[in-house]
Amino acid sequence: VVENVKDCPRYSGVTIQGVTVADSPEWLQQKLRSIGLNPINNIVDITNFVLHETGQPLHAFDYHQVKGNKVVVKNQPEGTTFQTLDDEERKLHAEDLMICNAEEGMCMAGVFGGKRSGVSDTTRDIFLESAYFHPDTIRKTATRHNLRTDAAMHFEKGMDPNITIYALKRAAILIKEIAGGSISSTIKDNYPQTIEPAPVTLRYDRLTKLTGMEIPGDLIRQILSALGITIQQAGEDQLNLLIPTYKADVKREVDVIEEVLRIYGFNNIRMPSAIRSALVVQQKPDREKLYSYVANYLASAGFREMMGLSITRSTYYPESGEGNEQNLVKLLNFSNVDLDVLRPDMLFGALETVHWNQNRQQNNLKLFEFGRTYTVNNDNYQEDEHLTLCITGSLTAESWKKPVEASDFYFLKAYVENILHKLGISVWQSEAAKSPQLSSGSSYHLGNQTLATFGSVSQALLDRFQIKQAVFYADLNWRSLIRNSKQDVAFRPLVKYPAIRRDLALVLDQSVTFEQVSRIARGHVKKILRDINLFDIFKDEKKLGAGKKSYAVSFIFQHAERTLTDKEIDKIMTGLEKAMENELQAIIRR
Repeated sequence: VVENVKDCPRYSGVTIQGVTVADSPEWLQQKLRSIGLNPINNIVDITNFVLHETGQPLHAFDYHQVKGNKVVVKNQPEGTTFQTLDDEERKLHAEDLMICNAEEGMCMAGVFGGKRSGVSDTTRDIFLESAYFHPDTIRKTATRHNLRTDAAMHFEKGMDPNITIYALKRAAILIKEIAGGSISSTIKDNYPQTIEPAPVTLRYDRLTKLTGMEIPGDLIRQILSALGITIQQAGEDQLNLLIPTYKADVKREVDVIEEVLRIYGFNNIRMPSAIRSALVVQQKPDREKLYSYVANYLASAGFREMMGLSITRSTYYPESGEGNEQNLVKLLNFSNVDLDVLRPDMLFGALETVHWNQNRQQNNLKLFEFGRTYTVNNDNYQEDEHLTLCITGSLTAESWKKPVEASDFYFLKAYVENILHKLGISVWQSEAAKSPQLSSGSSYHLGNQTLATFGSVSQALLDRFQIKQAVFYADLNWRSLIRNSKQDVAFRPLVKYPAIRRDLALVLDQSVTFEQVSRIARGHVKKILRDINLFDIFKDEKKLGAGKKSYAVSFIFQHAERTLTDKEIDKIMTGLEKAMENELQAIIRR
């Protein structure tokens, strides 16, 4: 009985009594081993042999496990448990097609057999199945349960619905010859709506346009006939064809053209003497060039590119403190029960990579990845592009010449800023990173656009991934970087007038950052301040007081058109000292 005719348009079967289940003869075992299959027993081996001989999957049931002497092709309720041949208890989806007996399921149709209904050493009578299942149904079931069996891979690509009886007879005769027994029933064939060859029209001018050359009509007709494609009507400019049902992948005119070219020979298509093309104005900035530019820079600096999955675990996020679970883009169908959402960020994929490498004694890593993240807010789906950097372990290999240098926040910061400079972004605002995933770090902004967030990954996340060393991570918003990139190259002659350096020692509160010092200095001195550098930090509660630190800062002054005088520089430094005292409550160390 076929209750779901849509997913099972044809179901055929026959019973065989008195078989002896044993090892297959040597010739059959050798045939299977030659294509990478392991022999199991003569019944199963014959079904596998016929599968690879004809392309039609078959399945043998123990006749005495078909309760009620009834085979029913139907769907079972959502959540029904079913034990498969690998001893796994699987919960069925409402759309999973099942082969059942009068009481329970026996087989996941076209995908995997059941534990209790399969052929065993004690089997004497069998029911042999040969069916045609809809490819979409089999593909979805196999994907849902992560079962990539030979039968499923054949069915999901499309089978010939009109070969089931031939394959059934072929297998039944082989079983009778090899395993003994007798065919004890007529063939039962449930095929209510015959699937006919598909009509397709082939236009000669369409073939010529796609191939770039004219293939003689007589040769085209000869090729099609040799392929078993029926020519219903041949006109001057087109052919009306009937595509045989065993060509499941030939559905359209372009598929027929591909079949013709496959036989005619792609190597016989001549190269044209002239090539015509349209002028394409490249979008500015060129995204692909910028991608290659940055990727090549990182690769030349010793970074390795990683490519993480766009799907991840929803269980990562409620515990991470980042974002809201309602903002996750959940997958409706997924083959792995753990990978059920599209990634809202790329940090966890990077940590998985670090963990995987750490378990293989690869502790010194410099990684980068270009990728996309996905979020949803009130049914508004958003896709963003990112560049991430991940550094952990030592920066240099062990050597007698110099001590090993461990990776740190400032090493990562240097690469983040180098990338910004290479993209022509020279000005940004800085503040402390507020991400709960980072124990400390910085965030760079340009107006209301976030350019980069980077820092040290929190210890809680490192413990969760069993990572035993510090990890430094940077997330750069690639779209913001492209939007603000400036690749214009301008010539500027070298300044021929000397530069003057002055140093300033400032006693500051611990909360004051060098960014604040730099911002005040650049705001106070506009044109001639070339560079600011923090070259020393000193902390000593006895000498400086509690909650204090000392910054030693150097200033480089240079004028493009004349030599600066000491009097000018002294006046500027006096103004800088007063600005630091007034705005940062700094104490100037003399």
